[in-house]
This record gives sequence, C-alpha cells and structure tokens, in this order.
Amino acid sequence: MQTRTTEDMSPANITEEGCVTRFGAGALSGVVAGVIYGGINSAWTQHPAYLAGRKATLRHTNMLIGRYAGLFGVVGATYGAGSCFGEAVTGGKGAVSAGIGGALAGAVLGIPAQSVRIGCGAAAAMAAASALADIFDRRLSQKGERDTKKLYPNW
Repeated sequence: MQTRTTEDMSPANITEEGCVTRFGAGALSGVVAGVIYGGINSAWTQHPAYLAGRKATLRHTNMLIGRYAGLFGVVGATYGAGSCFGEAVTGGKGAVSAGIGGALAGAVLGIPAQSVRIGCGAAAAMAAASALADIFDRRLSQKGERDTKKLYPNW
C-alpha cells in the first residue's frame, strides 16, 4: 500500500491543468457570479409583481440574470485566456501575466457599455487589481510570525 505525502493531499492547482481548464473555470465562476448579481439586481430594481404582473416580472428577472451571467462568464473566460496568454508571452506566472489577463477581461466590460473610456478604465482597474492580487498571493491579510505559530492560524 502506498503512503500519501502532504503534496498528494493538497488541493489541485488549477493553473497546472492548462489553459482550457483555466478558461472553463473562469467562465463557470463568472456565470455563477453573474447569476447571483443578476438576481440581486433584479430584486432591487423591479417594481413589485402585483404592479407589473407575474409574467412581466419573471421575464425581466430572467433577462437580467441571463445578461449578467453572460457578461460575467465572458469576463471570467477572458481573464483565464488572457492570463494564459500573458504567461506564454512573459515565460511564466507573475504579476505581469495576471495584469495582462486583468486588462483583457476589463476591456470586455467596455463592450456592453459601448464606450472606449469605460473599457480602458475597467482594463486599467482590473489589471491593477489582478497584478496586486498576484503580488500579495491572493490574500487580503498578511500573516506574521506569531500567526504562523498559532494552533489555528486562520483565527
């Protein structure tokens, strides 16, 4: 019987799977985020069902959920493909390749707005956010030496 090491038990790194997996994971996570955002947007922006009728309310809700699921799905897929492209250009992972993926994904947001200004602004913002997330190893908090010695370090 084989013994498993800690490396075998660690969760799989999705970036080692390849660009197709990263593209699909980005699209799927974007669709899920879009469905959630579309539902929240629908709940806060519509008139009550008794004013507009149930069919109209349901049609509007489905339209918003579909719109945002599609938009966020394309943004997530573009980020996955763009970061793969950035790794191919730069020769490895890093803040630059994450920034390239973020810039391409942000540029997609200018398409539904039909504005180059919004596309460029979103590209710059998402490139900076992606590069900073890569620099800080996708953590918002920094752990000091005291935190690493705790029994439960995440508390």
